[in-house]
Amino acid sequence: MDRVLLRHLSGARAPDAFALETFVAITLGRDPEASVRFDFITDGLVSREHARIVRIGTSGHRFALQDLNARNGTFLNRRRVADAMPLHAGDVVQLGAGGPALEFNLCSASESA
Repeated sequence: MDRVLLRHLSGARAPDAFALETFVAITLGRDPEASVRFDFITDGLVSREHARIVRIGTSGHRFALQDLNARNGTFLNRRRVADAMPLHAGDVVQLGAGGPALEFNLCSASESA
């Protein structure tokens, strides 16, 4: 089964993986309901609902990154996100300038995290 993999580029946190067959959207933020949750104390630049990764269409491997009006902004490969931006394997998403960064990837079940 193919999956979306978000690898945290700092700290010892394990990657977050999401099955592609059921993928609709991933919310990033400090909200307890967020798909990828961050801590208020250690990740102070992250908003409650900071950003979202959405799948474009119901098939295929096209994704977009959306900023959810986060106070500190969302960055894609060091460029601030204003509108939804296409997201590709290997892209780096950063939550706030100097905030936590994640690498977006796609992998098959035969690949290891």
